[in-house]
Amino acid sequence: MKLLTCSQDGVIRINQQLADAVNVSIRYVVAHEIFHLLHRNYSDAFWQVLWYVMPD
Repeated sequence: MKLLTCSQDGVIRINQQLADAVNVSIRYVVAHEIFHLLHRNYSDAFWQVLWYVMPD
């Protein structure tokens, strides 16, 4: 079961289990999906932008 998905048209859907998670987890997963709007893969560019925003 996916906790969060990002569709090709930029719609992000959040599973209720994620909505009930701790704030840090939610921020990371949302940031992860948002950056997939820029990089639709797991390239170095994807990880660099994610690590820039969420270094910890």
